[in-house]
Amino acid sequence: MSGDHLTLVVSGPSCGSLSASSVRTDTGGHAVTHYQLPQFPMPGYCVIRATDASRGTGATEWHTTCGRQNLVFVTAEPTRLPADGRTTSAVTADYADCSGIAGAVLTLTLSGAACGSISPASGTTDLGGAVRATYRASTVPGTCTIAAAGGQGGGEGVVVTQASG
Repeated sequence: MSGDHLTLVVSGPSCGSLSASSVRTDTGGHAVTHYQLPQFPMPGYCVIRATDASRGTGATEWHTTCGRQNLVFVTAEPTRLPADGRTTSAVTADYADCSGIAGAVLTLTLSGAACGSISPASGTTDLGGAVRATYRASTVPGTCTIAAAGGQGGGEGVVVTQASG
């Protein structure tokens, strides 16, 4: 029916997200929302339930395989530092693969003309798939890219900017 209000809920271990959790049907009785894959897709299932208070609930379920295998995602906080040789940034390299996430060895690399240092330069992922390290700013203003690879995978790095004080 036209104008029905639907509430959408995503559940399951392999789910991404919806662009809207509440939609109205159009004149043809159709509703549209967009599904976004999770950052680290893993094998499993996902269920999307649509509930209309006056008509009940309908659901669709699907099983997934790992679409983007062996992905490494690097973050740093903060990404802007003074070029003082002392200030640090917390770096996390998150790893996911189709067979699990713990136990992969990741190596962190620095590239750019203004790189400081990172410690440790490699590590074994924890149960959540992460390796944590500390980046120390250089004394040279500019940018440094921190990337990670290992466990048969790699990904884009994060850029840290060091500004003169």
